[in-house]
Amino acid sequence: MNGRQPATGIVATIPVIALSLAFVHWFTFPVFAGWVAFYTQCTIPMQIIVGITWGCRQPEFAAQQQQPMKGLLLTMITVAAGIVASVVLLAVPGGNITPPTPMLMHCTILSVAITFWISIMWGGWPFRSLIRNTVTSGMTQLAASYGLTYILFRAFFNYDFMKEAPVYAASLDPHGFFNAWSALVYAVTALSIMFLMLHFELWPLTLRPAFMKQPVLGLLWTAIALIVAAAYFALASMSFGWTRCSSWSPCPYLLFLARSSR
Repeated sequence: MNGRQPATGIVATIPVIALSLAFVHWFTFPVFAGWVAFYTQCTIPMQIIVGITWGCRQPEFAAQQQQPMKGLLLTMITVAAGIVASVVLLAVPGGNITPPTPMLMHCTILSVAITFWISIMWGGWPFRSLIRNTVTSGMTQLAASYGLTYILFRAFFNYDFMKEAPVYAASLDPHGFFNAWSALVYAVTALSIMFLMLHFELWPLTLRPAFMKQPVLGLLWTAIALIVAAAYFALASMSFGWTRCSSWSPCPYLLFLARSSR
């Protein structure tokens, strides 16, 4: 433990919050909640690859530089990847419909969760073990994350509850197994369980060394996250009625999109 903690962490957090608030202040709410939010979310999966999978040590032309050049180059990599991802996502799950639809935004948010999932829970398996080149394995992992995201989005997200909303696009509705809001909330809840286990340094899995090797670790960690998230989701649904966004009025985000699209 660094003896300067938690002071270092607190001091570092303050300028990040300040810069974030300043960035948000530049935009009107419709612009920020639409295009800006969509694009910034598109950059996060690449940030995960750079920071977690590569540990900011790849690619070499950037990692070998001194700060702040190293940070600038790694940032430009995430910016470029975000541009590519935004174009692909807008075209495929988004159907090139503008401004970004709820379907597109949900799929983009899900891509962040899935990239975290593969990078942390699974430790980049099997890409790290199959592909020796770190940069190539990371980019393959990123592509696989988006592919898995699209499969899960098509299988589990259903927007029938939005049929009377102005922002509903029948061509973009996957007609999956579950209410889209419920599916998204469940995915994010499971991701929070993943981070909660990190706070406990993966206890109790660490009690058995055999559990700490991939793909066993990924399977067990995934199972725990899904089961605990399901229990929490069910409890919250019964206690507060968070079962679904079944009507137009309880969805402030969708209401905003409807108004801004007029």
